Amino acid sequence: MEWEVSLGGPRPDNKAMLCRGSDGSIIVGTLYADSTTHPIWGDPYSRIHIVKLDNNGNTIWDRKYGKSNVTKNYVSNIRCLDDGSIIVCGSSPVDYNVTPGISGWVMKLNTDGDELWYRSYANLYGGQSENILNDIIPTSDKGFIACGFVLPEEPDTGVQEVWVIKLDSMGCDTPGCGTVGVSDHARSIDSKSANLHIFPNPASTQIMICSSVLVPRSSVFIYDLFGRLQDEIIITKGQNETKLDISAYPPGVYIAVLKDDKGLVSRGKFVKSGDR
Repeated sequence: MEWEVSLGGPRPDNKAMLCRGSDGSIIVGTLYADSTTHPIWGDPYSRIHIVKLDNNGNTIWDRKYGKSNVTKNYVSNIRCLDDGSIIVCGSSPVDYNVTPGISGWVMKLNTDGDELWYRSYANLYGGQSENILNDIIPTSDKGFIACGFVLPEEPDTGVQEVWVIKLDSMGCDTPGCGTVGVSDHARSIDSKSANLHIFPNPASTQIMICSSVLVPRSSVFIYDLFGRLQDEIIITKGQNETKLDISAYPPGVYIAVLKDDKGLVSRGKFVKSGDR
């Protein structure tokens, strides 16, 4: 043995999946049990945990993603792509009393561990049905194929079956699928005037959001790629631009969504650069 490294915490984590980065590094995908065990099920709450090591076992970066989930929370596999990016798949429980019980997910990271996108998938939606993703591979069209199985629970019917999904380069399983957490469809407004203009982009401390359709009684909502709301900016009369401090945001891709009292107006995307 040349070296050994422990990447977990004081509570039970999970198995580690490895891939070799395009720069020769070692990428580790696992879970990190970051809080106490569930009082009924006894399982620890855990988060997605990705670590980049050099060939001597030294940590280059160490990132944890998403919210903690309990029981049947999995990182199933991790693949290092030729362009230096990383694709990870797994399955996570949906909030209690929300269907389905478990959904599959795929997340793509850049070489620095910043989230490029995260999407969840389901084939069965009833009761506590399970949608499990076990593996993912890149395809020649720059997309991906992910596979696993579905296990129906009432009111879904049938038996456990193989599940295969084809994704495009942005993780969409249907053409033009929306961003996680932003499922509304924009109203028919002239696209040239409705676009949110965000600059500088990328940015590390602050951005300006500009649009000719910023009107009173509208708000700009900022989401990360897990669909979590980061900020809400209320537009006042006479505004056609607004400034946003992003210095506390973790690095990654964010979605700015403009809504008024009738619904979604427009959206835009920006990148927060810098170290966490």
